[in-house]
Amino acid sequence: MSSLAQRHALWTLAALTACSSAFTNTYHPPGADVDTLRGKRLVAIVVGRNSAVRRTAEDVLAQRISDGSTKCVPSYTFLPDSLLGNPDSVKARVRQGGFAGAVVMRLKSREEKEKVQSNPTYYTSAEYGSFWGWYNLAGAPAYDPAYVGTENVVSVETLVYQLNPDKLLWAGTTKPMTVDRVNDFTRQVAQESVDQMRKEGVLK
Repeated sequence: MSSLAQRHALWTLAALTACSSAFTNTYHPPGADVDTLRGKRLVAIVVGRNSAVRRTAEDVLAQRISDGSTKCVPSYTFLPDSLLGNPDSVKARVRQGGFAGAVVMRLKSREEKEKVQSNPTYYTSAEYGSFWGWYNLAGAPAYDPAYVGTENVVSVETLVYQLNPDKLLWAGTTKPMTVDRVNDFTRQVAQESVDQMRKEGVLK
């Protein structure tokens, strides 16, 4: 995947967490009754520009949320990418689908940081015993174009809405996480977001 595609993929993530402890906070609005969505028809929507990553995340959400009574449908099956930027079109398609609720994911923040490809430090090693030994190990490689690169640090959120009446039932945000493999990250955060919702009783 190209660098540009990876950046678009990051914005696609409505993903939540690399592990349950990655959540910095979750929120239940006062009086919100999460039981209202159990056994109902839900839609999974991942907001972003990369179609492949959107499909991956929505498939994972739909598969993990759906059970014997609750059914979750990936939005890409009826909502093309070209309409995602048009709220009126999205609203019309979702209403036509007769969904009781929506599980949505998006990237909340993204920061690109410098990443130095340095070796582990062992001061007792032979290389550290002399200047030229150290220089061969760490000095000269610093001028290699591959020595310094960038890494993406992202924070994502997941939201659960009841659609009629339209109101927030649950929200969660992760701490910033370093992302190396976008596709793997997408699957993982989608899986872990559902696990967190089950842990808090939003889903069974």
